[in-house]
Amino acid sequence: MEKQKAFRIYGKVRESESKIGVPGLIVEALDKDLIFDDRLGSVTTDIDGNFEIRYDKEDFQELFFDQRPDIYLRIKTPDGKLVYTTEDKVRYGANRTEEFVINLPKKLLKGGENMKEKIEDSRELRDRILRDKELLRDLSERIAEVLKGRVEIEEDETYTFVPFVYEKPVFAPEIFAGAAWRVGKTERPPWWWPWWWIGLPAPEILLHLEKYRVTELTPEPDMPLGEQIIRNKELIGELSDVVSNVLKEHGVVISEDVTYVFSPIVYKKPTFAHEMFVSVSPSKFAPMVFADPNPQPARWLWASAVSSPVIPLPPPTPIDGIPAPEMLYALDKFRF
Repeated sequence: MEKQKAFRIYGKVRESESKIGVPGLIVEALDKDLIFDDRLGSVTTDIDGNFEIRYDKEDFQELFFDQRPDIYLRIKTPDGKLVYTTEDKVRYGANRTEEFVINLPKKLLKGGENMKEKIEDSRELRDRILRDKELLRDLSERIAEVLKGRVEIEEDETYTFVPFVYEKPVFAPEIFAGAAWRVGKTERPPWWWPWWWIGLPAPEILLHLEKYRVTELTPEPDMPLGEQIIRNKELIGELSDVVSNVLKEHGVVISEDVTYVFSPIVYKKPTFAHEMFVSVSPSKFAPMVFADPNPQPARWLWASAVSSPVIPLPPPTPIDGIPAPEMLYALDKFRF
């Protein structure tokens, strides 16, 4: 059995504003010396931003009177870029165990201000799905199979899951950046779930999000479809896996520098097929879940829920995504 090293440095790296731990950063511990600083060890922060470095006396002792190290840390990105250092606050004569809590302003973290949609990539993914009849059918039927009996939708309503592509976040705070969306007196979604991830995120993003789930909440009456899904940990996991597996089965390749979310809109079942080609109300669609059950044509798509100005983009329609099977069968009559 390997002997435990005698000295220990541990702690957490987190975003200053949200206090959320930052995973994937390199923490390097050094001993400050007159000429050359000794490297005591390095480690990558875990999913919650925690780290631990262990070392022995021989890692820092150059002279017989070096009984205790003079410690400082360097925080680096995975590609080695220095983000932060405590070199101006060296802990002289450090104890055998030292704890550090490093707070990094989100401006130091790539993308910390917001998640950016890759608009062209979103369009390409939608086109890839909609042009492939077999892929679209598989997605529609398998999503419906998982949803059956586990969510409540009015008899006169139906849904579509619209794909969006985003820059892949490097650090957890990027996922949570942004303004809260409020409906009446209720804050939706729950505080631990950022509003633009309402829907079916890629499995690797869902894995990060679930680390912050406090409890599995019970859906309430008249709750939007997207919130019914995210409140059910088992359901959203199954749906995320289903979408990911179907895409892979049909050879859809998602670039390593991006990720996606399939966001639900809910609307009244049309009487005639042409009604499905009418734009959905963007003020309800933009948060990807608070969809108006009575959509109206509109010209504007909100850039964000609260602070950003509106921008002139055509809002998605029910045919921009994966409709419920009965709607898909009706739409197929229009396929050329």
